Amino acid sequence: MNISFEKAAEISGKTLDDFVDWTQSFKPDYVKRTYDDDYDVYVYTDGDCGVAIIEQSEIFEAGIQLRLTEEIKYCDFESSMLIHISCEINRKMNEENRRIDEQNTGLD
Repeated sequence: MNISFEKAAEISGKTLDDFVDWTQSFKPDYVKRTYDDDYDVYVYTDGDCGVAIIEQSEIFEAGIQLRLTEEIKYCDFESSMLIHISCEINRKMNEENRRIDEQNTGLD
């Protein structure tokens, strides 16, 4: 499911004007937002209007989900940034799984 450009700006924590300027900076970049102290969402821009929301996969335990904006249905990725974001999401998921395993082990 795609997301509106305005919603992507809201998720990024930027005003719409700042968000537009950021997405047109010709510099790839991302911001990370944390919700409920444990759920990370990344807003990535390729710097040429492309925007992607990147978060933990709903299907794969070690995977990511990419959502593009409804208005601009493309986004180019700088490989190192995408790999870094993916690793961060997977690291956080592994930490959460370990925490849950430790809690469950204490119940035996």
